[in-house]
Amino acid sequence: PCSARSSEQCSSMKPPLWAAALVGAGIASASALSVGSRDAGRRPDAAYSWATGGGWNVTMVPDLPDITSVCEVGNGWAAEWADEFEGDALNASSWSVVESPSGSGGAAFLQAPVADLGSTACREAKCRAQNVQVSKGVLTLRSERDSTNVSKYFSGAVTTKGRVAWSDDRPYRLCVEAKLPFGQGLWPAHWMLPDNGISDRCLDEGEVDIMEMPHADGNVFSTYHWMSSWPGKKCDDFKTHHRSDMHQSHVPKGWSRRFHEFAIERSADHITFAVDGFEVYRTSAREQNFTLSHSPFFLILNTAVGGLWPGQPPADTVFPAEHVIDYVRVVRQA
Repeated sequence: PCSARSSEQCSSMKPPLWAAALVGAGIASASALSVGSRDAGRRPDAAYSWATGGGWNVTMVPDLPDITSVCEVGNGWAAEWADEFEGDALNASSWSVVESPSGSGGAAFLQAPVADLGSTACREAKCRAQNVQVSKGVLTLRSERDSTNVSKYFSGAVTTKGRVAWSDDRPYRLCVEAKLPFGQGLWPAHWMLPDNGISDRCLDEGEVDIMEMPHADGNVFSTYHWMSSWPGKKCDDFKTHHRSDMHQSHVPKGWSRRFHEFAIERSADHITFAVDGFEVYRTSAREQNFTLSHSPFFLILNTAVGGLWPGQPPADTVFPAEHVIDYVRVVRQA
């Protein structure tokens, strides 16, 4: 998340706050996910798009008591893979823990727009195995402030890199249900990179940011990043060729106390983003005039601490903070 952006770009991408001067831009219906049909009883206009005074569109996710998962089996979709986090340890055939040698991820990131997961998934925190726990049917990524040094942080991150990845030979949906941590300076994210051996040094085949919340305010960002130079050139100049398509959604009040589902649907031409079963945005290679990679993509779940987008945690950010994941599910079009 934001690994695809230079330090200047990352710090400047904060949009106008959604609550500032909402303009009557009308209500736009949230269309159905592009492959398959919606679940019965879900209103197609239940997610609304507003425009802020700065011209930034924000989708307001409806506050409903129950969530209908995008990854439900049926209507032409079959279960392919899932982790419900049963037991008391990560499934080592699917996951590995991201570890960083020190809490210098932020500094390393400042030197390069794309970096290894120890930097981009951790930022100013030291990621370590003891901050990753599986218990009582959930995965918990725990962020802490060092009791002996208030400027030092620890956090947790996991990835399926090198173990499980998904290609778009047939459309698939990937869903993560999570309860996000609250606190300024915390940066929870669910995102995907191509398993091509070079994603830690160049962005040639793209980056899918399913969900990022950098400001602890209920605003989540869904983004696709790509290089306009690919596939014609390999690892070309980032500042010249980096492109991105970003959308902002706002989850209902009390978001840090409830589970929400963040999902994508991916085909050979498009990526659709969904929150709590509702489409919030869709990007198309044909419409946006970019080449969508067909390499398998792996998943990263993390809570970074600090970094240029959220900034350092202030003194009143409460630690420890927990990013709790209930499940990760993948369904494939039959």
